[in-house]
Formats: sequence, structure tokens, C-alpha cells
Amino acid sequence: MGTVQIHYEIPDVLLNNKDYVSSKDKDSVYTFFSTVTCSNADTYEWAQKRRGSDSAFMARLPTDSLAPCGLVNIALFTDSYLFERDLGASWEAVTIDESRVALPADDESFNKVTQDNGTIYLQNSRASWLTPDILEHWKVWQRTPPGQTVRNLWGYVEGGLELGTYRINFTENSAIWEEWGAPEKRLIITGNPSWLGNPGAMQAVAGCMFFLGGLEFVLFFAFLVMIFGWQSVPTGAGDPVDIEQMEAEPTARVPEVRPPREPVHSVRV
Repeated sequence: MGTVQIHYEIPDVLLNNKDYVSSKDKDSVYTFFSTVTCSNADTYEWAQKRRGSDSAFMARLPTDSLAPCGLVNIALFTDSYLFERDLGASWEAVTIDESRVALPADDESFNKVTQDNGTIYLQNSRASWLTPDILEHWKVWQRTPPGQTVRNLWGYVEGGLELGTYRINFTENSAIWEEWGAPEKRLIITGNPSWLGNPGAMQAVAGCMFFLGGLEFVLFFAFLVMIFGWQSVPTGAGDPVDIEQMEAEPTARVPEVRPPREPVHSVRV
């Protein structure tokens, strides 16, 4: 049946401005081509001012330090879900794999973050408020959206979902996004996409690209044949000359060119 993907989506949020994108902890992210700072987002008090109404999130933070700090981390999406299938007399929990939602390259991108006996550490041995159950979601969240809609992968259901009735329980459902101006939060369930992306639109685009690429290759090969064909013709040969025909034809007479006569002047004495 394939794999089912579960995404969360938050529309109309301003998470792509420079002040937000650069507000990260330098001890947690790779910063070769950019600089990051935690100004005005580096203490528990700052987190309290920005997200104090979210008691579940604030309970994660220690009061003495904030690691990782920054606006990106204070805004971390922490909602969680429980899928259950109706069996008639009871409900059966659906196993959701949240362990591999980050990109494979993130292991290198976030190599400053390590785990030891259930505790997450940043560079310079800074103990973090992150926990192993949200670490993969934290990695996904670090890739800020280019537009005003957030859509991130939250988990997989291996083997797909059988036909039936399901329900979704929100084990954590933060209302902070409404305070921040988001009109709604969405949960999107999709099939596992093909290697080209969306099975419909992306395959059509890919087919057009393959056709244009093949056409360019044919034209390139035709130009090569024409170039080598022209180079094989001997230069300076010209058309053959029929000597007998030239002798049979009368020679064209060239009009005689006489020098101009000098004027004669008469003088009477």
C-alpha cells in the first residue's frame, strides 16, 4: 500500500524576514556563509514575553538558560497527534514514525548537536532544553520557509492506511499561532510521492523537459554532421573548365583605348 506522509501546514505567517531567519543559536547550526545572533531572544524572560501564554512550551524551558536560543527556536512547532483506527468496539492506535522526518544531509548540517544518555547537547557542552522526541522536528523547523506558508513533514505511516474510519487526537495543540496571526493550522495526509515529486504535475513537467533535452541533442548532432561535412570539401578547387568550349567561342573584342589628344594653340604674329 505504500507509505503515507503526514504534514502540518500553517498559512499566512511571517517567518521569512531577515530578523527572524538570522535569529538562531550559533552553537547549534552551521554558519559558514551567514551569521546568526540571539539578540533579544536569549533568556527565559524573553521567551516568556514572546510565548508566555503557551504553558506546555514554557514547561520545556529551564529558567536559568536558553539553549538553543533565538526566535526560530522560541517559535518551534511542538504540536503532536495521535491517529486511531475504528475497530468497532475499540480504537487501535496507528504507529507513526517521526524518527526520519529530517533530510539525510541534516546529520552533517547539525553535527554541533549531540545526544548522550537522553540529553541533547549543543557545541561547547551546553545542555539543551530539546528532548530526543522533538529533535528531528527541531531539525526540520530550522529550515525556514521561503514564503508565508509553513508546510513541514511530521511523520510517516509505513504500509499506508487501510480503508476504514480514523480519528485524530491532538495530544498537544498550541494556541500561540492564533495569537501570532495565523488563521488556522492544517494537517495534510498524502501518499508517498514519486522520485519526480507530485505524481501528476511533476511527471508532466519532467516529460516536457526530457522531450526538449532530446530535441536539443538531435539538433546538436545535426550541427556536428554539417560542420564536419563542410570541412571535407577541398578549398580553391572551383568548377571544372571546358578548354574546347573556350576555344570554340569567339574572343570578345576589346575596344581600343586611344590617348587623349593634346589641344593645339595657333598664334598669329
